[in-house]
Amino acid sequence: MLIKSSKNVTAVILFGSAIALMGYIIGHNWVQYFQWFIPLGTFIVFLGIYYFFKTVDLAKEFEFKDDDDFLAYFWNVLVLKIWTFIIFIWMILGSLKLIRNGEI
Repeated sequence: MLIKSSKNVTAVILFGSAIALMGYIIGHNWVQYFQWFIPLGTFIVFLGIYYFFKTVDLAKEFEFKDDDDFLAYFWNVLVLKIWTFIIFIWMILGSLKLIRNGEI
């Protein structure tokens, strides 16, 4: 398996998000060729999310630990995963827009 720990999954998701963001900023403002980075980053984030769901027990991932207070649990567990999902949806929509407009 390529990705063996949750630390590696997080790194893959962040790396894919950075590639897509770089493609969005550079591709729309300076060099249109860099728009190819948007679907590439989206694919990398998809792989990270796929391996996250494949390797992680969701009940254990979202459980409330005794040493956490509610605010730490809310930010570290819920908000980070919700924002990852929102950014992933944004990347999918950006890729579909590029394909629909014939820019890729």
